[in-house]
Amino acid sequence: MEANIDITPDGAVLAQAPQNPCCNTLLPRTGSDIAAFPKPPRGLNHKALQRAVEFIDRHLSDSIGLADIANAACISRFHFARLFRVSTGRSPMEYVLDKRIALAKELLAHRRQKISVTAATLGFFDQSHFTRTFRRATGLSPREFSRLHAPPRNPCRCASGGGEP
Repeated sequence: MEANIDITPDGAVLAQAPQNPCCNTLLPRTGSDIAAFPKPPRGLNHKALQRAVEFIDRHLSDSIGLADIANAACISRFHFARLFRVSTGRSPMEYVLDKRIALAKELLAHRRQKISVTAATLGFFDQSHFTRTFRRATGLSPREFSRLHAPPRNPCRCASGGGEP
C-alpha cells in the first residue's frame, strides 16, 4: 500500500497514511515554515505555579514531598518536576529547601530560641539534620549565624534604664 500525497495551494504537503485514512499529516514545505507553528508552552502556567508556591508556603513546617506539591498544582509529579525547574531554575525540593533556609535565617537573626525548636519549626528531622543543611547552604552553623546576626543584648537589666543597679 502506498500513501496518498497531495500538495495544498499554499505549497504544504498533505500525506495520508494508507492504514489509517483518518490520520492526515500536514508537513511544511521548507524548514523555514516551521516557525509558523505555535511553540510549545515553557514551564508551568501562572496558576499552577502559584498553587504550588502557596502550598509550599503553607506547609513549610511539614514534611513535604514532590507528590504533595504536584497534587496542589494539579499536575503529575514527573511533569510537574520538569516544568517547575523550567519556571524557577530549581527543582521543587531545592526550592523548598531554599525557602526553609531563608526562614531559618530570619528566625535565627530575630528570635532567641533553641536551635532544636527552629529545626522543628521548619520541618527538619532533627537538630543535626538542620545544622548540616544550614551549614552547607550558608557556610555557617546556625549558632554562628545567630551570634553574627542577632541584635546585641542589653547589658544593663536594671529598671532605671542605665547606670549601676
